[in-house]
Amino acid sequence: MRSRFFITLSFLMLTVCCIQQPADTTTSTIATTTTQVTTTTTITTSTTTTTTTTTEATTTTTTTSTSLTSSTPTTLKMTNRCRSCEECTEKLNAMKFLTVYLDEDLDVETGECIRIEASGMRFDCKGHTIQGDGTGTGIKVLGKSGRSYTGNEVKNCVVKNFDTGIEVDYLRDALIMKNTLSKNTRGLYLFNSDSSTIEENEITQNMDYGIDLVDSRENEINGNVISSNGGGINVQQTSSGNKINSNTIQSNTYGVYIKSADSNELNKNEITWNTLYGIYLYNSVVELEENTICYNGGNDITGEFYNESVGRRNKCGKDSDWEDKTTSGCTYSC
Repeated sequence: MRSRFFITLSFLMLTVCCIQQPADTTTSTIATTTTQVTTTTTITTSTTTTTTTTTEATTTTTTTSTSLTSSTPTTLKMTNRCRSCEECTEKLNAMKFLTVYLDEDLDVETGECIRIEASGMRFDCKGHTIQGDGTGTGIKVLGKSGRSYTGNEVKNCVVKNFDTGIEVDYLRDALIMKNTLSKNTRGLYLFNSDSSTIEENEITQNMDYGIDLVDSRENEINGNVISSNGGGINVQQTSSGNKINSNTIQSNTYGVYIKSADSNELNKNEITWNTLYGIYLYNSVVELEENTICYNGGNDITGEFYNESVGRRNKCGKDSDWEDKTTSGCTYSC
């Protein structure tokens, strides 16, 4: 009887032991899973999603990865570049970036290419060419009558074969710099635009005018090469207070034509080898100082109704109608 009791007791103890061992293993497995979930939840806290299973945690991690990829700097860097007239125009007028860069040459089938109707935008062609079919305008920077658009820039563009290469209308404080304008009807046209700078451009082989100013005041035209155009610089219709300094104006049909426009200054320009004349003044009062006006086909300086104009230290041919202050003719001869 005692033997049977001990056998029964041993069997019960063995059973309890076997039941407890798997229970410990289960507890360990659950702890490990909880740690994994907790770790994943910490990584994805920014998603504000509570993760309860491993599958859900994996999904949340994938979402976060996508979000990080979409905000990389590379995407932002590319948005201020354009490869067509339409794309450039859209990005310039969206005003999301101060500068828009042209990434390739553009061949325009007909009409206008770039139009800027916003303030403070910069368009940089990086030396690329915009070529037209002889019509329209290559780049038009356009304000509105009575509305102040200011501070736009166009630089490093090669614009050719348009009716007008670059046109600036109703604008203040524009900068047109280091462009090449060639084989257009007009190279650069300013209408009703003031206090702008036209600087270091190469303006050649345009049919009518290299630079044409109409109703535009207090602009500076500095350091440009203006050659082989129908006319070099045309200033007319109340375009007053403009300063034309240190330009090379040569081999045009005429050099500079100023009509009905007072208080303009020409300083230190080289106006040479133009077919008809160097400077023609009509009904205008101007100031000429330290210009070289030589070897032009007609008179170097001539015109009508300009007697109140003054000059100092200019150099010109003896056949000129001009008289510098205190001298007969120019101060220096060619």
